[in-house]
Amino acid sequence: MIEEKKPIENEEDIDIEEMEEKELLNDYQVVRREFFAHTFDAAVTFRYDSLSFNAAAINKIPETMYVQILINPEKKKMVVKMCDVDTKNAAKWARLDKKTGKRASRKMMGRMFTAKLYDMMGWAPENRYKIQGTLMRCKEEIILVFNLEETEIFVPRNKNDDDATRSKRSYFPESWRDSFGVTYGELKKSIGVDILDGFAVMEVVKPKNRSPKVPAGYEMKEVKSDGADGR
Repeated sequence: MIEEKKPIENEEDIDIEEMEEKELLNDYQVVRREFFAHTFDAAVTFRYDSLSFNAAAINKIPETMYVQILINPEKKKMVVKMCDVDTKNAAKWARLDKKTGKRASRKMMGRMFTAKLYDMMGWAPENRYKIQGTLMRCKEEIILVFNLEETEIFVPRNKNDDDATRSKRSYFPESWRDSFGVTYGELKKSIGVDILDGFAVMEVVKPKNRSPKVPAGYEMKEVKSDGADGR
């Protein structure tokens, strides 16, 4: 005989939308996803001469092999939107795996772009920067948004070691230590995205000498690089 489930005593019927309207969630901190394992989250990795999107990012925008990459220098954000091969400023972000027939990550060489981006963000050329992306819908179009100021930094220990196997040090902003994340109210305000109409003219910018390698305001964690997804 199947027993009927009894209602939980003092159970309250909570309407999340109603809580949002009454701004009851505004003071709650939304825990940063970077605090958790994010192997299957969309991400982009920047090197001084190239960039690459992981498989999770490519799978977020189905079918397309080409994208447009848009930068908002003022808001320090990057937008990736799908496009056709013949679209102006189209960039190939995926390759076709011969064994599986599926799209896979590829290294996008583009020193003129990445050097300019490194200079704009004040990044050290010898370091690698990884940023988690957010899938959004803008004007009936699926896009990926990356906040260039929320980055994980990988600093090489020894440049003479093989890039795929050497140990690296990973750094997060020290300011993240004092909170779990931004408040729900702040998060709602930051959701808006401005898409640029065109691309800035890219040029090679001579990097400034920066010392030390580790930027001020970052704390360290030890990681072991296995070469997967551009890490």
